Amino acid sequence: MSESPRVKILFGPSRAEFEKAGGGSNVVLIENEGKRIVVDPGFWPVGLRGYLHYFLRKESLEPKDIDMVINTHLHFDHSDNNIFFRGKPLYVHEKDLNSTLFIQDLYPDGAYSPDKYTIRFDCPEHLQFLTGALDLQKVKGDVRITRDVRIIETPGHTPGSVSVIVNTSEGPVAVIGDVAISARDYVEQKLPIFVRDRDALISSQRRIAQLEPSVVIPGHDLPIWGNKFRPPISNFDMTEWFPR
Repeated sequence: MSESPRVKILFGPSRAEFEKAGGGSNVVLIENEGKRIVVDPGFWPVGLRGYLHYFLRKESLEPKDIDMVINTHLHFDHSDNNIFFRGKPLYVHEKDLNSTLFIQDLYPDGAYSPDKYTIRFDCPEHLQFLTGALDLQKVKGDVRITRDVRIIETPGHTPGSVSVIVNTSEGPVAVIGDVAISARDYVEQKLPIFVRDRDALISSQRRIAQLEPSVVIPGHDLPIWGNKFRPPISNFDMTEWFPR
């Protein structure tokens, strides 16, 4: 029998170095069936300043040792560093493969409204930068990557947002990108500050909750621990492997 998959936050808000690097998303490392998978390699300052490579080296890894990359969506803060995994399979939902950028305009009330406050900007060069150096695998529907790792559709933050579900010996781990930007978004089942489709996003949050995950890793916050698994204090931020 093959070993249960393992998951850890390679780099993210729980790391002291995170603010020095300029922030960004959680960068998640998964091991299963001899495959190493990186979910959301993060944004450019994390790569440019060497933090991505530093945390890979702490695992005795280099970018060439990673077998595949998954983007929960193609916003720059999750996908800029795809470029360091040149030639590797890159899984992205086909609905996010659009050269039109949707930039949030600044406005005083703080309530995101895509109908009123979105600047549309066509930039095929940006899409080429994010995906062109890798072996692009277009995702449509739910896709199984290994026996215990699958991609499921969880739209709302973007039309093609996906989550990665990892079936571990301690229950499912859900890497959900910006289905919940903060832990509070998920716990309270409320809209994140950035959302393209409100109804779709709430449905996506409910879909994740119905899986009864042991751990949920949001896009930009510490993990949320489910009722079925009590988090060990030394492993609370998942900078160690889960399960150990």
